[in-house]
Amino acid sequence: MEHLHSENAAHERQIEEKLDRVVEDIEDIEELIHGSDHEHQNRDQKTYCVEIEGGDYPWHEETITVAEIRKLGNLPPDKPVIEVNPDNQERTLAENEIIHLKPGHRYGKKVRYKRGLEDRMSEELKWLQRFYPQAEWHPVGTAGWMRISGYNFPAPIWNRESDTVCFEVPIGFPGQAPYSFYVTTGLRLRSSGSMPQNYQEGVTTPFPGSWGRLSWTHDGTWRPTAELSSGSNLTNFVLTFADRLRETS
Repeated sequence: MEHLHSENAAHERQIEEKLDRVVEDIEDIEELIHGSDHEHQNRDQKTYCVEIEGGDYPWHEETITVAEIRKLGNLPPDKPVIEVNPDNQERTLAENEIIHLKPGHRYGKKVRYKRGLEDRMSEELKWLQRFYPQAEWHPVGTAGWMRISGYNFPAPIWNRESDTVCFEVPIGFPGQAPYSFYVTTGLRLRSSGSMPQNYQEGVTTPFPGSWGRLSWTHDGTWRPTAELSSGSNLTNFVLTFADRLRETS
């Protein structure tokens, strides 16, 4: 009898061990299922990158309203909001419009919004004229040009003390940074009569006369914001022209 009882006890222990292993296996399977669901949810959750006035803002919904764009980018309530597509085509959004964001293949499509160019440029011109009263804005389609007469050159480097300068405000501004500026042709070093480096003559502008172009950029520091004075702007850009004109080699 004792031998039979011992066998029964051993058999029961084996059954209990098997049941324990089954329970552990079930728990492992449930953990895998729940983990897979969690990963699937994470993959399905899209993060959008909404570009407003040159700044990038994360957004986790598939839609966004004009009011939410204003709040997200700190845009003024009395200015229209413009949507700019990848081809730089602009569309004024209705105040009650709901926009469906379209994600890109990897990081999410950058949907770009801004105030109307006319409003932005009106502010840019007023700010620029505080330093350069002769500044003029000449719109051309969805872009335009700035011209400043009587711009003073750093002395005594060039064969002129002052000149008219101009530069293009590109399509997509302010998200798209301006590049290069123009002077009347014939700019030469006073000491040697040499032309500046990275300078090209025979280029065209919307203005009469002959022009030369000096390559110049903010070198990756162009970071505009909806509030003109708190980010990069055209006045900042023009003030750096003196740095370019101090380069003699």
